[in-house]
Order: sequence, then C-alpha cells, then structure tokens
Amino acid sequence: LIFDGDLGLANINVLLGIIPKYNLYHVVKGHKALKDIIIQTSEGVDIIAGASGYAQLANLNETQRNNLIKGFSDLGHYDYMIIDTGAGISSNVIGLIMPADEVIIVTTPEPTSITDSYGLIKSIVAQSKEKNLKIVVNRVKSAIEGKKVADRVIDISGQFLEVRVEHLGFIYQDEEVEKSIREQKPYIVNYPRSKAASCLN
Repeated sequence: LIFDGDLGLANINVLLGIIPKYNLYHVVKGHKALKDIIIQTSEGVDIIAGASGYAQLANLNETQRNNLIKGFSDLGHYDYMIIDTGAGISSNVIGLIMPADEVIIVTTPEPTSITDSYGLIKSIVAQSKEKNLKIVVNRVKSAIEGKKVADRVIDISGQFLEVRVEHLGFIYQDEEVEKSIREQKPYIVNYPRSKAASCLN
C-alpha cells in the first residue's frame, strides 16, 4: 500500500493516471475512513490518494494527524505500507515519519537536496536516535557520484548527529523515467530494461 503523505500537494494518483473519487480530504473531514478510500491499481499496488491544493491538509493539527495515523491500524492486512511524505521538515512530515519502522531518505546530487536531507535527518534524530535511517541517491550521472553523495550525508550524520545512516543505493538520471511520468505509468512497468529500473531492482 502506498500512502500519499504529501498532504497539501499530493500526486501519486497523477503519476498512475488515476482520478480518485475520494481522497484524504474526505477522511480528514470525517466523511470517509482510510480503508474506504483505498484504490487498487493494475500494477498490484494499492494507493491512498492525497489531495492537492487544500491548505487544511498541509496544516493538520496534532489531533487530526494522530487520528489519521490511528487509521493505519485498520489497514493491517498489507505486507508493506509506504508513506511518501512531502519534502521539508514540517510537523506533517515528521509526524508521518516517526511511526514508521524504517525511513528511506531520497536525495539528489544537488547541494540544496543534500542540505535538506541532512536537515531532515537532524529533525528525526531530535525526536528519536533509534530510527532506522537509510538513504537513496536519485538522478545520478554515475555510480561514483551516487556513492560520493551518500558517503557525504552518512559521514556528516555520523560525525555531528552520532547516528548511523545506511546506504541503500542510487538511481540513474534516466530519460525513460521522464517519459513514464508523462505517460502516467511506472517506469519499471513501461521500461523494465531502463537504467533506472535496473537500479531499482
């Protein structure tokens, strides 16, 4: 199950070419339960769509956020639940990260992205030093670049925050990913032999 946790600017359903009848807005408003808005996809992955352009969702209060997280317990038959949070360190992002069993931070080689990743790790560690933290470097030009970026984040996190971040790997910059976004289909389905798909596998 993929839960679109970018609460104010959701887009997972767009990437899959799906127009949902109900989304998280209806849950927060109390009209639907989380289990009622699950969408099954032809790819074999279910999704919970967020809603885009609703300021109320981008700024949930603690009670609303806790009620949302409590709703996760009704979804217990899944093997995995992936929460795709928005970028940044807002209370929504941190609030969705903290209940997770593991946290995969996705960064790119851009200095701004590396800085943001470190800022997110710092915010997580401020809440708990026990989180299982991992990093993936996206849109790299080479394996060397991917390793260099990951090592940098891992080293500064270890040195200044005394926390271990595991390097999961990297994903190549790939035009076929961009084509898949325009086609609104997962690149691993449309282009299973692409460089990005081999990285993901």
